[in-house]
Amino acid sequence: MTKELWHQGRVAIVTGGTAGIGLEIARTLVARGAKVAIGGRRNVEEYDSLSHEGFLIGQLNVCDSDSVRGFVDRVTAHYGKPDILVNSAGVSVHHEVCDHSD
Repeated sequence: MTKELWHQGRVAIVTGGTAGIGLEIARTLVARGAKVAIGGRRNVEEYDSLSHEGFLIGQLNVCDSDSVRGFVDRVTAHYGKPDILVNSAGVSVHHEVCDHSD
């Protein structure tokens, strides 16, 4: 199996997938046949211009465990179990990483 076909039919989640590097990764995954869900912190309505590209789009705050669980549940209900995770969300942490519980 070539690397171009490996993504065929796989379910991918791309955090920070609504702009920049994350969006380009998501577009590449769709072009290679993956089912892709992208998440961003803003309201979903702000991403209407991306809906025609074949993404499942949802609001996602990777710093909020309830938001992450809800997003993964939505992706699983829509596409099935995720196979690929691309963490491209930009996060500003003001604490020691070891101090975070999640």
